[in-house]
Amino acid sequence: MRTAPFLVNLSYAAFYGFALYFDYERIKQFSHVLPVPSNQLSKFVWLTMINLVIQFVYHTVGSILALTAKPNGADCWFRKGFHFLATALVFPVAATVVILFWGLVLFDPSTLMTEEAKIMLSVAWYNHALHTIPLFGMIVDFFVWKHPQPSITSAVKVIVAFVAFYLTNVHLFHYFTDFWAYPILGQLDTIQRAIFFAGCIGVILINFFIGYTLNSYIGPAKRATPKPRKKRN
Repeated sequence: MRTAPFLVNLSYAAFYGFALYFDYERIKQFSHVLPVPSNQLSKFVWLTMINLVIQFVYHTVGSILALTAKPNGADCWFRKGFHFLATALVFPVAATVVILFWGLVLFDPSTLMTEEAKIMLSVAWYNHALHTIPLFGMIVDFFVWKHPQPSITSAVKVIVAFVAFYLTNVHLFHYFTDFWAYPILGQLDTIQRAIFFAGCIGVILINFFIGYTLNSYIGPAKRATPKPRKKRN
């Protein structure tokens, strides 16, 4: 068992689990705010909600892996995948949600939220659970786990696949419901929207390299390759 990662991941898993429950109950009071009124699943057109689920699942899995970890045991393929996704996807997505949310809120809150959404997010801890804590939670996770560095090429491929999935989700949702996930998307023309999306893609890639750099300082030291013994004559 790895005590520090277990306690950190378990704490965040419990916190995000409660946040998901609170969000479910909170949205019942603001069902008209949903992209499809009274349809809870429609909220997953918002990156914030996708990220909340990612964080909950990640920290839940992390707590189980930390609990079952063997001292100096070799990582199986599942544990290697966990470490890879931590640095290649979970951190960049969390950082992107936090940076884009607070950046757009400081620029103009109306680009991101309707007046009803502002009221719904007026519960401070709930707002921070969605839009602040995910980044700091992953930084703490990096320090306690000391994840191995991922392959940059493989990580970028995963990020591109995730971005492609999300943009497809956003555009299909708009096509069938005539609803843009965020008000700013409806305020821009096609070219401006493409530039905005390109900028967001740039943000998530930059966030990956920020996480990669951070992890390079706190990640596990590379083991020295043992020198072959000289044969005795």
